Amino acid sequence: PIALNLMLNSELCAELNATGGWNLNDHLSTGVMLQYRNESMEHDQNNDGFMDMPKGNRINLLNRWYYTDHDYTMQLLVRGLYDDRQGGQTKTWRANNADKTPYDIDIATVRIDGFLKNGYVFDHDRGTSIGIIASGAYHRQNSLYGSTHYDATQGNAYLNALFQTYFDDENRHKLTTGLSFNYDFYDERLATNRLTNGLFDNIRNEFTPGLSAEYDFKYDEKLSLLVGVRADWSNYYGLFCTPR
Repeated sequence: PIALNLMLNSELCAELNATGGWNLNDHLSTGVMLQYRNESMEHDQNNDGFMDMPKGNRINLLNRWYYTDHDYTMQLLVRGLYDDRQGGQTKTWRANNADKTPYDIDIATVRIDGFLKNGYVFDHDRGTSIGIIASGAYHRQNSLYGSTHYDATQGNAYLNALFQTYFDDENRHKLTTGLSFNYDFYDERLATNRLTNGLFDNIRNEFTPGLSAEYDFKYDEKLSLLVGVRADWSNYYGLFCTPR
């Protein structure tokens, strides 16, 4: 149910990995994954005053659930990431050049995302079923390159519903229909100082609903013919169709 792995190398990089899985009952199970990594030692093998690799801390955490009961199946996954990295000029360079401004690199990232999948079978003989998938993500990055700041946030939400069925006794003719919606949010800012107005500011909301239909014909497991069409509407690009 639980596995642990610890690592420490010659560069004083420490890492912990842990995984666990449990069957809570006949229908429900869950799993957990954890990773922590720490790199706090500066490396400058060529003595140019810049770190050869960034220092930093990283944490990854994931939790997944699985549920099944006769004709219904569900999966849920949530994961999070925190990653902070520092690079640029070393402490030795700073001590020897106290009158100069050092060049720093600092990138901090926070991300949370996950998905929910649901499926239900109405008729096993005809393969009549419905599936609904929903997912979302939040990503934030604050970064510094010398005196330049770049901060960005992105959010995403996605929903997809599919219905499929065979409409003959030999399961030769299958119809699949779908409905989807995608939303993206972007907020970017580039500046020489976080207290001043940005050199570049961009906020954008983009959403795209869509419909699809697909027909599949099979003959004696040797021939398969498929035809489909998809229509999407974007608030940036308008309406467009994709035949298949």
